[in-house]
Amino acid sequence: MASTTDLNVEPFDVDTATEAELKARHALLNAIEQETAPEDPPTPYGSMVEDFRTKMSWRESDRWAVWDGSDHSRMVGFAVLNRQYTESNRNLAWFWIEVDRDHRGQHLATRLLEQVVAAAEADERTLLGCGAIQDSDGAGFLDALGATNRAIERKSRLDIREVDDALLQQWVDEAAVKAPGYSLVVWDAPTPEEHIEGYVRISHVMNTAPRDDLEMEDSVHTVERQRELEERSLATGHRWHTVCARHDDSGDFAGFTDVGFSKWFDDLGWQGGTAVDPVHRGKGIGRWLKAAMLQHLKVAKPDIWRIDTWNAGSNEHMLAINNDLGFEVVQWFGDWQVPTAELKAAVAKRLGS
Repeated sequence: MASTTDLNVEPFDVDTATEAELKARHALLNAIEQETAPEDPPTPYGSMVEDFRTKMSWRESDRWAVWDGSDHSRMVGFAVLNRQYTESNRNLAWFWIEVDRDHRGQHLATRLLEQVVAAAEADERTLLGCGAIQDSDGAGFLDALGATNRAIERKSRLDIREVDDALLQQWVDEAAVKAPGYSLVVWDAPTPEEHIEGYVRISHVMNTAPRDDLEMEDSVHTVERQRELEERSLATGHRWHTVCARHDDSGDFAGFTDVGFSKWFDDLGWQGGTAVDPVHRGKGIGRWLKAAMLQHLKVAKPDIWRIDTWNAGSNEHMLAINNDLGFEVVQWFGDWQVPTAELKAAVAKRLGS
């Protein structure tokens, strides 16, 4: 093992990284995942590389690595700063940091964070955020730096094989009584042209989901960004299914739900957004959407047996639906935020500079 002084923080450019460097990154990634989420399958190497190289015009990322050895054969630390360039949240950026278990206690996380803060400051990001598992080393690190835990999220998992088909049909039948004048529209990726504007419009309802005490502006999405996102996702073999509830008189979408899939996992789906416009709530549309999606998946994706989802811990209505379906808690996460200037001072104090 190299001495602390030999462990240098260096920029990590995914476009010029060698295969050996990418494999070293993959090894650290899976080591961290095995530690933090042992119930999950490891991330395939190809999936990681695709994620690195699938870029959006409105997103930018800076990355840094710490190597144990001049030949870059073993990565022992990694950091990412993610930034979006849209109409909102221009002051905010999110980061994460990983340090190999055998190399902790050597200020590597703080030295990586020093680079994160400098890049954020250069881009005029005055507020930084980071997620961590509750009560983990990462959570303690963020607390010690003066960051504030502003939101709690629940990761849950559903075994579709255990879902009561009679319950799903009950929710569908109840919607016919509670929500007359509404119908469902179902599609697989990409979004049909006749639905793209309506889908983007209803996707903004996600801004009504609880954000607890997070300092965030509403997200802004556009048809152009949605098409770019779909193009990049489809090019890398990712797929998704969408179910929307339509208000028939107006033709507007009243709610939606999405479930996505990766070509790297045959049995796993990821629940994307689920939301109902406040104007159309109280009619059982949320349960209708979730039930219809699961009925659709059982036919369209019979190999999928589990779905993962993330919800704000304060989102009582959505958690109630998920609990009734049989989603079980996997982990609790927190989202921390801290002003960039305060974090810079805390890092300098830790490093004695």
